[in-house]
Amino acid sequence: MHPTRDMLKLYVYRALEDNSISDDVTEHLRECELCAEFVQEYREQCELIDEAYAEPLSDETLEFARTLFGRPAAGAIIQLSFAEADKPASLRLAADGRSSRPNVVNLVTLFSEKPEVVLNVMRDVSKDIDYLQLIANDPALSSHVMIQIPELGREFITDDDGRAVIEQPRIENFNKLKWQIKMPDAVFALMPLTYDPERVEYSEEVILTTQKQDKIKVMFEGRELGKRIVIQILELEGKADFGKIRVAIAQNGVAKTSFVSRGETVLFDLVNSESRVNIRLFQ
Repeated sequence: MHPTRDMLKLYVYRALEDNSISDDVTEHLRECELCAEFVQEYREQCELIDEAYAEPLSDETLEFARTLFGRPAAGAIIQLSFAEADKPASLRLAADGRSSRPNVVNLVTLFSEKPEVVLNVMRDVSKDIDYLQLIANDPALSSHVMIQIPELGREFITDDDGRAVIEQPRIENFNKLKWQIKMPDAVFALMPLTYDPERVEYSEEVILTTQKQDKIKVMFEGRELGKRIVIQILELEGKADFGKIRVAIAQNGVAKTSFVSRGETVLFDLVNSESRVNIRLFQ
């Protein structure tokens, strides 16, 4: 009778409780080539794992791990505080509001230390517009995220550069409002299919999913007037009944946001058929 694999693994680690059992396994290995081969391979595997853990990680690997595991979960809310004189030096440097453009002024600065992000509320006097500028070392914390002012029911989604224009009506008393960042509930990156210039009209369909069982259907359409995608949300966290969802789509600096419910679709005209399309869902 052969020892179980779990027993052989314990044998390799010299963790068998009874010495007589260990002796029996040793005797069995002298006669059984199959079990002896398993023990040898398992011992070599353990040695390789020990060597890998003993190898020091590079600074780049450590920084990547710190960024990845320090990133807020999907749908998380990051509360922002108003910057004060004693805020951390790294944040003070990022949010000092200086600009090479004399017509641009910093109205107020907010920040979060964990994760480390800075929000500048800016005014471009020459264009008579206010805008938000979100700054973070990790692009996932500043690009295509939602900035919220719950008291006013105002929401803004940043572009590739962490910027969002404050549309009319203008906001007053910036420093008396509560500001927060909402991370997307689902994130998709899409490389559009290369279109066939010989075909005047065509369509192709693909289903995209995440590890959380978020699922969307994307239809590629080629027409005489251009190329576009049609997006339909199928499931959010594996559930088909998800209520109202805000969809943010961006490509090459062009962005569109829409509210959709089950069965509804969003149209987006492609800027470049070979560039990545960023799709974010906010519940």
